[in-house]
Formats: sequence, C-alpha cells, structure tokens
Amino acid sequence: MDNIKKILENPIARNAVMGLGIFIVVVLIIVLIASCSGGKNYTFEELEAKMVSSAKKYYESSSSNLPKNDKDKVELSLQTLIDNGYVGETSKITKEKASCTGKVTVVNNNGYYLYSPFLDCGSAYKTKYLVDVIKDEANIVDAGNGLYKDGSSYVYKGDNVNNILILNEVKYMIMSIDENDNIRVIDTTKRQSVSWDDRYNVDRKGSMGINDYVANNINSRIKDTIENIYKDDEVYPTDIKAYFTTHSVCIDKVSFEEIKNNSTCTNYLDNQVFSLLTANDFYKTSLDENCGTNNKACVNYNYLSSLGNSWTITADKDTSYKVYKITNGDLELKNASGMATYKTVAYLDKNVLYASGEGTEENPYVVKTYLDTKK
Repeated sequence: MDNIKKILENPIARNAVMGLGIFIVVVLIIVLIASCSGGKNYTFEELEAKMVSSAKKYYESSSSNLPKNDKDKVELSLQTLIDNGYVGETSKITKEKASCTGKVTVVNNNGYYLYSPFLDCGSAYKTKYLVDVIKDEANIVDAGNGLYKDGSSYVYKGDNVNNILILNEVKYMIMSIDENDNIRVIDTTKRQSVSWDDRYNVDRKGSMGINDYVANNINSRIKDTIENIYKDDEVYPTDIKAYFTTHSVCIDKVSFEEIKNNSTCTNYLDNQVFSLLTANDFYKTSLDENCGTNNKACVNYNYLSSLGNSWTITADKDTSYKVYKITNGDLELKNASGMATYKTVAYLDKNVLYASGEGTEENPYVVKTYLDTKK
C-alpha cells in the first residue's frame, strides 16, 4: 500500500497510470462498438455467409413466413436484415467499405430450405449463380466436345467436356441444364452392387425380378435403394438435401429401336429427388456418328463411359423382367435380379451459388455451401 501511495504522490507516475487507464478504456469501447455493429472487415464471401446465418435467425422468430410448399420461395432483402440489426451497414463492415444491395432467397426443396444469398456491390463484387457460369457464352459449342444449346435447355456431349463439379466434397458430372435453369447432375460415387429388383416373377416362374420401377405405389428394389440413400443424413446432410430440387422422371418401358429414336416421354413420375440414368441418356451424350446404328460405338466420345457398369431406370417393354444396363460401354438388356452398381441422378436448384473452378478434373466447379454445424 505504501508503494502505491508513493507512486500516486509522484505527478509523473500518476499521469502515466491515468494515461494507461484511459488507453485501456478506449480499447474496450472500440471492441464493444465493433462487436455491437456485427464486426468489421468482412470479405464479400464472409458477408454472404453472414447474410445466411442472419436470415436463419430472422426466420426463427417468423417461421410462418417460410415457404410452405415444395418449390415455393421467399426473398428477404439485405436492407431488412440491416434495419433489424442482424447485419451492419455494408459501407462500414466490408473490407472495401463498399455500399451493397442484396437479398437472401429461401427455397423449399422437398421440405428442406435452401438459403441462397445474393450480393451486388457494383464494380467491387457481385454474387455468381452456378448456372450462369456454366452456360456462359464462352462455354457453348456447336461442334466437338462441350456444352450444346438445345432450344431453351443445354446438354453436354463428348468425352472431354469440363463438366466436373464438387458439392460438399462429393464429385458429380453435370449432364444438362433444363428450361428452368435447374442443373442435372450424376453422382460419380462408386456404390456397392445391388439388384434392380429380385421379386418373384409369375411370368418366368422364378425370382427374376419385376421391371416396374414403381407400380401401384410399390417401389422396385432399386427405387427403395435410391430413396434410402437420400434419407441417410450421413450421406446427404440435411443442409445438402436442400440443394436438390424435385423433378419428373421418365419411366417409359421401351424397345432398343425406341431408345435410339426416343426424344419424348409418355410416362412420367413426378416429384422425385434422386433417380437413375435413362437408357436414352447414353445415346444422347455420345458424339460418335455410328452410335445410332451400332450400340457399341456409343462408348466413343462419351463422358458417361468413364462411369463404368451401371443400372439405368429404363425397362424393356417386351418382357416383365429385363432392364437396360450399361456394361463396358455398351447398352444391354439384363435380368432385373442381376447385380450391378448404380449412379444417382439429381437436379441442383438454380439458386445454388458458384464458388470457383472451370469444370476440369484439375479445377472443378465448386458449389458454395453454408452448412449449419450446430448440433
């Protein structure tokens, strides 16, 4: 106590202590202001993530405003988030001190909510949608390998087509873009072999399988397998499920000749998330001019050939037990009860965002994700 008293009696020491105290108080005030304003020096990507987390908090107190039905969407403006104190003024919290406008689009995809931020900061930065990057005019071709424009949709043809995409560390190949800008992809994951269907077939008097993908609300074994993959939260976390939009699946039963000439479908199964390749897909992606007359030629100039053996969703119209299977680059009819691997096909919502990449094996397209890590 005597030492402290002596220090305080010394004018120089007393002023030094007071100066240090004032400095500490100023630092604490700055830290407090920064924390109250949501922090400073966000990159634009960090601000997008902040918009998503803020939108989720906003809807926690107004969940009735979330889209109720599949494919419904709502939009929450960046200004609303600012006005309600979830986000600071962008000119104060971004590293570039940029004035930005923006929104968070929330889409209901089969009961899961996709939160997609959009940020427009003028010449400094603008969020990119994956679909816009893919179908950029520079990527469109009218000959050779690449992305072809087909009316209001787009389709990849050839073998070296730069259609590789990564979503949540899973590798996909982009197949096409539909007229609504949803992106059709195929999961390249190698899965264990399964039967397409192994039920007793009364026509064959044996367990040859039944080649109905679904009939009378009863699924084939392969459809059950696909649905179980989708339901597995370890394979597809809840937040990732939201990236996939429902779509219609063609389940026509066809002959070989109809496959080659088939450009339309008469039997659709609506509101599906995951499905399989159709037999016709294998023909459409090959650039070999002989593919239409010789099945084996379809393996040439065809990126689907790299996927190996795989079941398709397409069944034979002339039997009750045979299904089309891609085998060593050839399309063959096989018993549904046989064993083969499979590749899931799905559509990414048009609101998914581009993070980086050019679609090559070395530099694939990467989808931005905003995963909720809270347990």
